[in-house]
Amino acid sequence: MKNNKKEYRLLISDKPIPETYKEFQERLNIWFTHGRNYQFLVKKKDKTVGTIFFYGLDSESKSIKLSAYFIPKIRKTPLIGEALGLILNFVLEILKVEKVEFSVYKENKEMLRILEKEKIKRYITRKGESKSSVNPERKIINFEINLQSLREINERLKEFYKPR
Repeated sequence: MKNNKKEYRLLISDKPIPETYKEFQERLNIWFTHGRNYQFLVKKKDKTVGTIFFYGLDSESKSIKLSAYFIPKIRKTPLIGEALGLILNFVLEILKVEKVEFSVYKENKEMLRILEKEKIKRYITRKGESKSSVNPERKIINFEINLQSLREINERLKEFYKPR
């Protein structure tokens, strides 16, 4: 981690990098006890280009929240759609959730533009606006993907990855 401080701060956490293995274990314990349930790094060849993590797993309502970050030069590539599709397969098939919630900062025009595309828009529901719990001075737009949409996305993925 010490050799990759910039990537750590960008993709994992803006908290100081743990100096010892024990500190790292303690940090993981905090993340996974009070928030993050799973975290995945997205790689292109040998370079980490993004991170996706889940938090707020609610077994009663069968829902989970998703957060993702990708480096700017990757944001307009098909890699994002592929990574998010595979992650949605994970929540449906492995975690057995029925709803995925996510938010986008109101000023993130690029992501909001992507979410307005017809082939994506049909799978998501806009749930309104609120203040960010992380940055209360910023507004976020809340979205969700319901069980029917998760299943449709999963079926499309199965077609795409079918052996030819």
